[in-house]
Amino acid sequence: MVNLAQSRLGDVVLDPFCGAGGLLIEAGLMGCRIMGFDIDRRMVKGSLKNLRFFGLEPEGLGVADARRTPIKSGGINRIVTDPPYGTASSTFGLTTKDLIEGFFSAAADILKDDGRICIAAPEKIGVSEIGIKHGFRHLESHFIYVHRRLTREIAVFKRD
Repeated sequence: MVNLAQSRLGDVVLDPFCGAGGLLIEAGLMGCRIMGFDIDRRMVKGSLKNLRFFGLEPEGLGVADARRTPIKSGGINRIVTDPPYGTASSTFGLTTKDLIEGFFSAAADILKDDGRICIAAPEKIGVSEIGIKHGFRHLESHFIYVHRRLTREIAVFKRD
């Protein structure tokens, strides 16, 4: 996903649903500057532990709602994220679709003019349509069959 977003050395890559930090680790090992947020304090602590295991120090990592990140306007080159979904995920009472809608609304403010987003979501959510609705240009989607009831859409967007 970091590659699909066309992340480059020195880019600021944000994962606003960072969880355990897997996407941040990938971006950091590629030479990107990394930032992450999660609404669950335990996940942020685990993410920091995982990042440090790989010798990576984030520029920012903290507890925050992806719909209202504490980032200054236009400071992010790439957003790469895999929001929570499914029965085992904690969405704090919101649907995955509501989370993604709120995320795209916030992303428009924090992404640089030539910024890109790569986001994963269940196909049934219609993430490509949500991104377009919020003013992003849809570049590509890839579909990954997981099991009988789940196909994931990995979608890439560009801010125009």
